[in-house]
Amino acid sequence: MEHLEARHLCAAVTDAVRLACDGDVAGGFELLSSALRRARELANTGEPWARELVAHYGSALGQFAMLHCEKPPRPVKRVPTLAQVVWHRRHAN
Repeated sequence: MEHLEARHLCAAVTDAVRLACDGDVAGGFELLSSALRRARELANTGEPWARELVAHYGSALGQFAMLHCEKPPRPVKRVPTLAQVVWHRRHAN
């Protein structure tokens, strides 16, 4: 992982926890969610280190939710890919 990205990760986690401790849990959660989206965008561009960054932000977001959210948000329902739909239709009968 890039050194600068590791520093951004540490800063984002620190800021999110600080927000939560100040009573703005939603703000901290949004901060980490936004950082995770950005990391995913980097991974989609093919940056070789970005998958590790996505994993770290995902882990940080999960830990944040467990520690600071009364009821962790439900995961987003995944939409099946076209290949999965075609496979399911072919093998359903």
